[in-house]
Amino acid sequence: MKLTQNQKYILGGIIVVVIAALLIWRGGGTKQADRQENSAQNQQPENQNSSTQDTERTTEDDNSQNTYEGTLKISDDLKQGNLMLDTGQRIIYVFTSRDYSSLLGKSVALEIQGTLENFTLLDIKEK
Repeated sequence: MKLTQNQKYILGGIIVVVIAALLIWRGGGTKQADRQENSAQNQQPENQNSSTQDTERTTEDDNSQNTYEGTLKISDDLKQGNLMLDTGQRIIYVFTSRDYSSLLGKSVALEIQGTLENFTLLDIKEK
């Protein structure tokens, strides 16, 4: 069976769509629209030679409200989250279905409830 050029393009497109759907399905099975919990927060020091201290508030109380400031970016690891906050000292990954595209690349305040390992996103506001 010989395929025409159009049939090859259609078959290739179908394969790409199926692979994309599988990747999205595997990475986002536990997302909820109004409650964003990060199951595996990755705290990576961006500059390990820095002598500055971390002035962010962190507590072990799951009901505490914390605010972190930094630059909002599209995530570089979609398994960790679809957005990330770069504080200059750590990266905080966030899963959310809310539209914060107007804040990408801007200095923002990330408001969460809980710990960095398990939190609920309250809001992201421009500073």
